Amino acid sequence: MSDTDHAQQPTDTDRNTTTTNTSDATGSGRHTRARDDTSDVRRLILRGALAVLGFVAIVALFQFYTSTTAVINEWVGREYRALFRAAFNLVILLATGIGISLVVRKLTGDGNDSREHR
Repeated sequence: MSDTDHAQQPTDTDRNTTTTNTSDATGSGRHTRARDDTSDVRRLILRGALAVLGFVAIVALFQFYTSTTAVINEWVGREYRALFRAAFNLVILLATGIGISLVVRKLTGDGNDSREHR
């Protein structure tokens, strides 16, 4: 055997390294696909939760709003009714804005990283 023939033939160490690298690449590919599938399912569940919670919130908000308006009409003097209704509407708007913001952060992934890096 010449030096050129010896250089072209893989040694036992080369064969083991090649086999190890191939199995690592195949294994990590499976884990990556599993993480992607889990991420997609999680995202779909969060979007479904957002839709269901949004619908329930609209129904509950409508009922709560009509009940609260009746209470304001009953207990608050005529000259202060507009002020109480405006304050009540502002509280409802802020609460729903915070809830929607939290769900959107979860969907985009922004909520996870900001607390860990502080």
